[in-house]
Amino acid sequence: MVLYLREFETFPVQTCLYAEPGEIAVEYDSVNGVNEVVIHLNIHRSSDEYYCRGTLQANLQLECVRCLKKFDIELTGEMDFIICSMEAHDRYLKEAVDDEDYVFFQGNELKADITDIVRQTVMLAVPMMPICSPSCKGLCSHCGADLNEGACGCQVEKIDERWAGLRDLLRNNNLENRG
Repeated sequence: MVLYLREFETFPVQTCLYAEPGEIAVEYDSVNGVNEVVIHLNIHRSSDEYYCRGTLQANLQLECVRCLKKFDIELTGEMDFIICSMEAHDRYLKEAVDDEDYVFFQGNELKADITDIVRQTVMLAVPMMPICSPSCKGLCSHCGADLNEGACGCQVEKIDERWAGLRDLLRNNNLENRG
């Protein structure tokens, strides 16, 4: 995703950028694809630097961690970065301690590739445990059946493993009493 700063005559400016499906590749667990990304940016200029702040809206296809089905979700995220030349960055910021994200352009083109910043913002917006719906029941841990489609019929005895020692003691005691 490329931002062309030369197309703006005056600053500050507001702009909107679009990424087509597949343009932003996110290799992250449970992300099956990025369908569309819309970015609203406010750009301010100060000397040789362009300060960019905005919001990102992304439509993604995720995999539910409970039932493993694919679902679409709309996510939002905040972005904040600076665009400048590598020379300006080295000249002005040699001694400064700075935790800003920088994107560099080469020469006088004023063309900045912001794909990596967008990808990082999308990754930060993805929930750690994506769930297709709050009522998702997931898969049976024994037979793998989708419990959202109905009960599986497995006879599972729910046992709190903290009590396993007492259960074993009771079984051993019952075996001794029989003999």
